Amino acid sequence: MPKTPLLALAVLVALAGPAAADDGGKSLERDMKRVEEIARRAAEQLIGSIGAMIGAVPQFEAPEVLDNGDIIIRRKHDDAPPPEPQQKPRRRPGPNDPRHQGSTDI
Repeated sequence: MPKTPLLALAVLVALAGPAAADDGGKSLERDMKRVEEIARRAAEQLIGSIGAMIGAVPQFEAPEVLDNGDIIIRRKHDDAPPPEPQQKPRRRPGPNDPRHQGSTDI
């Protein structure tokens, strides 16, 4: 986990006392909102990472013991096709591509 949010919180807390005395606490309130935003983003990234990690772990069915003593653990199969990529990578048009504009010598 990145230490940036914790470092930002420590710096803001250390500076909160003098800043609050200067402007009646308005900058403290503004800084606390910033800290909350940083913490929220960090939590969202952490939750997304945990979800991706769980999704990457293959799922298995319950173990099955055969008459000869063998133990079979079958992998669960998803009936759904794999997800399509969100966006295809862009290619630069080559010299033989009709979209190619050519180059201009200056």
